[in-house]
Amino acid sequence: MIICKFGGASVVNAEAIQNLGNIVKNIQGKKIIVVSAIGKTTSKLADVVLSKYQGNDKYISLLSKIKNEHFKILSELFTEDYKTVFSEVKNVFSKIEENLQNKNTKDYDYYYDQIVSYGEIISTKIVSKYLNDIGISNMWTDIRDYIKTDSSFRAAEIDIEISKSNIKNFFIDECYVTQGFIASDKNGNFTTLGLEGSDYSAAILANFLNAKKVILWKDVDGIYNVDPKQFDDAVILPELSYHQAIELSHSAKIIHPKTIQPIQAKNIPLFVKNFNNPDANGTVIR
Repeated sequence: MIICKFGGASVVNAEAIQNLGNIVKNIQGKKIIVVSAIGKTTSKLADVVLSKYQGNDKYISLLSKIKNEHFKILSELFTEDYKTVFSEVKNVFSKIEENLQNKNTKDYDYYYDQIVSYGEIISTKIVSKYLNDIGISNMWTDIRDYIKTDSSFRAAEIDIEISKSNIKNFFIDECYVTQGFIASDKNGNFTTLGLEGSDYSAAILANFLNAKKVILWKDVDGIYNVDPKQFDDAVILPELSYHQAIELSHSAKIIHPKTIQPIQAKNIPLFVKNFNNPDANGTVIR
């Protein structure tokens, strides 16, 4: 099994999703495609949540803009013959609106997770349908049914034993499309995994399934020795040890240490590659 994680920038528009399809076509064997919310959708939904929570009607126009952005992508990827995917995405937005109307006395972090988590649901429904359309048969999967956490909303801790059993018993076929960053607690409330949660989701899946490798598709050619935005002489490091990657994470800001730990435990190599330059070697951590 190969775990491929695509961040929000890699699915920012219809052209980007088509590029993702071309990348996935060239990845042989069993695979799980972990996809983040489209573009900056997570932060945009966070603005919706905050606006509604504070009693500001601005949330209506904010959500409408998000919806329009997603339906623009749908209209560019699919014809009217694909009414199913349009309907599915419309239903997800209806669930968001329903959750917004049902704000109760629970705290903000709880409210945030119940709404923001839908960003990944929408993006993966679109990606899954597109991949099927171009001949990459896959099963769309709601990871919230399988990764279980405590109720520490916005920074949930994974229940390793329950989640591992769920994952090992389900992910046995050739290709899946699922979400990073999101999960659910024992009561079915949605949770999120905090900072760099999507990369962490990919690493956890790799650990549970003893994956062959993890590929993080990002908008850089690999991991640099220093932040290339701050230093002109930054160079790409072709290979790093797990320990070196953790040490470098504090300055390079590409891989969070909590992503390294699950793959290090199983000696699973992690590749950082550029979705805009997929033939480049990238960086391997092992």
